[in-house]
Amino acid sequence: MARDNRETVMDRQSGGSPDQRKIRILIVEDDRFTRLVAARALSQRGYQVIEAVNGRQALALFGRIVPDLILLDVEMPHINGIQVCRQIRKSAIGKSIPVLMLTSREDQAAIEQSFAAGASDYLCKPVNWNLVTHKIPKLLEAANASRRARQQRRKQEPTRRLLSRGSWRWIIHSNAFQCSAGIRLLLDKLPAEATLDDYLAYLDEDERETVKDQLYLAAARQQSFSSEHRLRETRKGARNFLMQGRLVQERPAVLEGTLQDITDRRAVDESVRRLAYQDSVTGLANKPTFLNRADQAIRRAEIRKNMVAILYLDLDDFREVNEKLGHNLGDQLLAAIGKTIRYCIRGADTVSDIQDENISRIGGDKFAVLLTDLDAAETAGAVAKRILDALESPTSETRGPLKTSASIGISLYPRDAANSSHLLARAEEAMRYAKLTGKHYFRYYDARMNSPAYNHLGIEKPLKRALKNGEFELLYQPQIDIARGVVTGVEALIRWRSAQHGLISPERFIPIAEKLGIMAQIDQWVLETACAEVQCWQDKGLAPINLSVNLGNSRFFSHNFAADIEYALEKSGFPAEQLVFELLENSVMKDAHATTRRLLEIREQGCRVALDNFGAGLSSINYLRRFDLDYLKIDRQFIRNVVEDKDDQAIIASIMEMARNLEIEVIAQGVESRKQLDYLRAAGCRLAQGFLFARPLTGEQIFKALSKRAQQRAAA
Repeated sequence: MARDNRETVMDRQSGGSPDQRKIRILIVEDDRFTRLVAARALSQRGYQVIEAVNGRQALALFGRIVPDLILLDVEMPHINGIQVCRQIRKSAIGKSIPVLMLTSREDQAAIEQSFAAGASDYLCKPVNWNLVTHKIPKLLEAANASRRARQQRRKQEPTRRLLSRGSWRWIIHSNAFQCSAGIRLLLDKLPAEATLDDYLAYLDEDERETVKDQLYLAAARQQSFSSEHRLRETRKGARNFLMQGRLVQERPAVLEGTLQDITDRRAVDESVRRLAYQDSVTGLANKPTFLNRADQAIRRAEIRKNMVAILYLDLDDFREVNEKLGHNLGDQLLAAIGKTIRYCIRGADTVSDIQDENISRIGGDKFAVLLTDLDAAETAGAVAKRILDALESPTSETRGPLKTSASIGISLYPRDAANSSHLLARAEEAMRYAKLTGKHYFRYYDARMNSPAYNHLGIEKPLKRALKNGEFELLYQPQIDIARGVVTGVEALIRWRSAQHGLISPERFIPIAEKLGIMAQIDQWVLETACAEVQCWQDKGLAPINLSVNLGNSRFFSHNFAADIEYALEKSGFPAEQLVFELLENSVMKDAHATTRRLLEIREQGCRVALDNFGAGLSSINYLRRFDLDYLKIDRQFIRNVVEDKDDQAIIASIMEMARNLEIEVIAQGVESRKQLDYLRAAGCRLAQGFLFARPLTGEQIFKALSKRAQQRAAA
């Protein structure tokens, strides 16, 4: 990392405005690897990065460096991120600095705590650093706009005091309305001998009677009053004013008070409101605002004895849009989808009380819609169908180079849940099942979705019989030594060829198998079958190669795991030192103590361990040391755009550096182009797999390919 882009806690900071120097970002994170990845990604974008390892250090640093933006982890020891944010907001200089919270929690309480502490926005871990670098300019722009507005107000303060603040006096019996010089200067068309009606003529017609009634009522009750209204055609255009006053004399009755121009304050308040309550990309309500609106609707529905529905909409394959067209066009598409949803809801004649807070972008490519005062559940389905049809319409704003479709889940109050957060969760669950149906579908929530007895779209019962009926098959993808161009190992990949449903992808059937409790049996079948088949290749003369086998949570933490490994190795005769178990980050992080015991059992057998999809979850470097891993498999999302994307390059460089320090071998997965391979070779990566070398092959195909390559090498 370039020295001029990154600073430690001991570095002194130069002054100047953000426009005169590099933007300073303070990263507060107790996990070293997360800080490293974040600092590299941000430095590559030209930001000056300062790091703090905990909340106390962050507070000590804050007053000295005055950062332009803060990335703040919520879960930290001693002083957590919520407490740090509160302390920063208490200081005068900290009120306007954007604070982006990073948290592994996505529950409503965590979100509300973050915003209550003064957070500008929040992101959930695992962090997509492309999204972070996309958000930062918008947060900085909003902060700078607020800062410029304050500076402009200070410059205009003398004139503003003259023009925007003054006194008035109304003599009721004569209707004479007298005001100070500043107000008369602003209202240059006000007659010299003005009446109250002359002043009220500057107001919109529907406001005039309201203000007059307030004045008479204040006189009759001898109370003070306060009224906000809009004046048209002043020297500065239309302006918002605050009028305050009280009865100062009974006979004759006279009211006196002040007039204050609050237009600029209103604009700032509106800007702050938008940041706090709206999504910056689409202008729709954000998640907390939407949930608050939903709770209000539920309370009203309880009184009226009708229904409320939440539609949870998730775009299909939206990541492809960002990857192929870029984030700017992705944002434009999200905004267009928000408009399409708004049009569909307002076009639903049977749905009433539609407000802006009824539609929300709740994160990423996910939207939520609130339907209130429903008499029939079918209305929600009709609206969902209207949205899906509109997204696919050839004339829709959402049509572009890539097809846009969505999956929608629907939940209903009071049938499915009694509060907004539970109702949203039920709708999200229904959306997942809609997506499994084949995309571009909607489904209502069914309580049986959380029950093992629920038939998962007709594949649960066939899945239970698949192992017995011999419907599973194995494919193998080779792993290549980049420098030598030789196959050093293969990864075993399971496929289900259902007699009833055809070929079903692992992404679809593995989560169901986990819920059914049969995944451990399937994993054992994979282990035994793969060991036997690869050993058969070696018995026929192929050189020894590694075999990588994926393990799910249920298999990894089962009590008889070690005995089953031993059985598979003895049954096949496959050497333990050639067997590599691939674990997902969420498996090893689930229970650190249990993970340590299981890894020790694997080591005692003589086998090796790889951590799959590394980088997506940003595992703690301390755990990596503790678990004594052999391989890290870089998540394919960082390989996909590594040639062009500086962020992905920074992350891969960080992983390579960390792996070298820990003496762990790195495998790049998802390599699809020669340019990607050249970059990885230059970065020091030795092993790779992906479509550039071969797609997953059957055992027979890969045996023939390896045999042919061995013969060619022998002939050469």
